[in-house]
Amino acid sequence: MNEKTLSGLRWFLLFAWPCVWARLLKRLISQEQYKALARLIESGDDPDVALLIDCFPNAVADLRRYAVEHGRLHDLWSANTVLGYWRAHKNSGQEGMSSDCAVKKCTVSECSSDRLYVQVRFGNVRFVTRNLYKLPLYPDDIVQVHQRCIIMKETSGPV
Repeated sequence: MNEKTLSGLRWFLLFAWPCVWARLLKRLISQEQYKALARLIESGDDPDVALLIDCFPNAVADLRRYAVEHGRLHDLWSANTVLGYWRAHKNSGQEGMSSDCAVKKCTVSECSSDRLYVQVRFGNVRFVTRNLYKLPLYPDDIVQVHQRCIIMKETSGPV
């Protein structure tokens, strides 16, 4: 996944996807919406704005607030605005928001042989994440983690 080639809509879905199962279990989205999102993840297609608003109303409202605060409302769904929002997405104290909801910039420590499970460092804390999108990861890579899932690789570590 290349930051420059994916749309803002696609990035929003990739970051939001780890929340989908919990939203389905809490009946915040329907089975049909879950299937539509899963098809989009599998196909690589961009979601419709309406689907994102229906499935992730709080995150879309937060994105809109972020865009207003940063003078980007005219460019709400651009990759630049969406990635800026998710990179700034910290535990904002919303009711029921766990610390895993915050997006964390982490450093890869170790990878399982299949690279599906990855140990990362966030400050002095180490924890295991899932390499949900099967990114080519190596120790010292810098990654963005949401809900203990690696969403994107920021930079490569030393070779």
